[in-house]
Amino acid sequence: MKKFGWILFLFAFISVAQAQEEDNQEIRTIVDGKITSIGAFGGPKMSFTTFDHDYAFEMGGGGGIILNHKLFFGGYGMGLTTDVNPSVSEFANYTIDFEHGGFWFGYIVNHYKPIHPSISLQAGWGNIVVQDEFFVNVRTDNVFVFNPIAELEINMTKFFKMGVGANFRMVLDENFVEYESLDFSSPGVFVSFKFGAF
Repeated sequence: MKKFGWILFLFAFISVAQAQEEDNQEIRTIVDGKITSIGAFGGPKMSFTTFDHDYAFEMGGGGGIILNHKLFFGGYGMGLTTDVNPSVSEFANYTIDFEHGGFWFGYIVNHYKPIHPSISLQAGWGNIVVQDEFFVNVRTDNVFVFNPIAELEINMTKFFKMGVGANFRMVLDENFVEYESLDFSSPGVFVSFKFGAF
């Protein structure tokens, strides 16, 4: 009985010591354990792509918060600036427009190097609009957009970066009976300009 009491006491002592050790541990996060720096950026972006099997040029931009010079999150917005002629005969005399925006998440590799890679994902919502010659909306459809991105960033100065990269825009949940989602999904290349504290 005495031995059982000592074992119980020893077990309780070890449990208390372990609990105190756990209390002294710092909370770990996915950002290297600690957030040591917070930055922010924003700027325009120009994208060369296709839409409905026609050449298309997109303009827009985005910005966000950067943690530890690596992880960033924020928002973006893009829209067509070229007139796209629909490929289906029902809309032969019309133009088709597209804009989208939403969230932007990414990871920067070796930010301190003059040229370094970055990967990110844009996820949001968009509108596809068919317009007549008087810019009256004939058809409108709401869609989801997922846009994975691979980019090379060039540190021009401490406060300005230029980027070149490629992406694949996926347009989902479109409801045009004349089209499929692949008609609006497409790879693209782009140039970006970012200003801020990196």
